[in-house]
Amino acid sequence: LRVDNPPPVHELKQITGVAQAEYITTNQARIWFSNGQDDIAEKLAGAALEGGWKLREISFDKHLLDDIFKELSSQRIQ
Repeated sequence: LRVDNPPPVHELKQITGVAQAEYITTNQARIWFSNGQDDIAEKLAGAALEGGWKLREISFDKHLLDDIFKELSSQRIQ
């Protein structure tokens, strides 16, 4: 999540479906969300609009999910 007017981390964590959040730069946050949150982008965009965060980008790091799946799969084989 990249915004021009970033909220405090505790505000990000209050969004339904957000499990954890941290800032990796001044204006960019990494957010982990609960399983089954298909509408998390809409929730983040709505919170950004309501909070005046000036949303610039929402991106999902699917590579991490692939790595986790590979790691879990290899553990079962061993």
